[in-house]
Amino acid sequence: MIKLELPPKPEFLSDEFVRTQTEKYIKNKSEVWNRGDLRKAVLAIAYSKCCYCECELNTGNNVMEIDHFLPKSKHPEKVLEWGNLLPSSRACNNAKGQHDVFRLPIINPCIDNPKEHLWLDTARYYSKTELGKLTIRVLDLNHFLKHIKPRFEIQNHINDLLQEIWHNYTSENEFRPLLSDEQRILYNKVEGLMHQGTKSLPYSALTATTILANFYYPKIEDYLRASGLWNEHIEALREELVFCSLPKPSNFAT
Repeated sequence: MIKLELPPKPEFLSDEFVRTQTEKYIKNKSEVWNRGDLRKAVLAIAYSKCCYCECELNTGNNVMEIDHFLPKSKHPEKVLEWGNLLPSSRACNNAKGQHDVFRLPIINPCIDNPKEHLWLDTARYYSKTELGKLTIRVLDLNHFLKHIKPRFEIQNHINDLLQEIWHNYTSENEFRPLLSDEQRILYNKVEGLMHQGTKSLPYSALTATTILANFYYPKIEDYLRASGLWNEHIEALREELVFCSLPKPSNFAT
């Protein structure tokens, strides 16, 4: 889960449109939110990902559903309120159900910064705060088959790639002299891997956290810097990794 910025309200959600469609929902429970232009606008809020678990939506079995953060059953007047409509996977939406976020608040990634409440380790979410703990529980973010298993596969893949990079370009636990073509290939591998942890891509919090916590990553970064291969582009990628990552708290007792 990463912090999201709510984009401006779409023009078609005029006050008059929202009023008439809300009245229609209250009267006959019509799915007034289930229209193509609105679904497209909501999907873009989280870069075509679930705003909670960050799986890619509308691929495979991950069908996008519109989550009413304040449930429409309890707050029908907010059924089309911009900011109350969030893109969600079916798994997260079903887990959240009609949960009363007023009585028992959970993280709204368009308002709250998940980094202040959650951290990731071994493909599992852990809490820093009561808000984080309740979010994990309500959304069932540590369900093994739905969430931990795909996260674990991604984490292992990233760690394997970084270990492979290290062993392919080092000798006796340090970088060996590299030809210019080898340096170019190394740069492209690292740049491509870092790009996977940027906010627009699926599981960016997991990917960014895994890269930055990897044993080999700082050694690779140090080599790129010392060799003059580190540039503004890859520095911007690193800054985005820091933004997306959910690191273990520094005061965490092992």
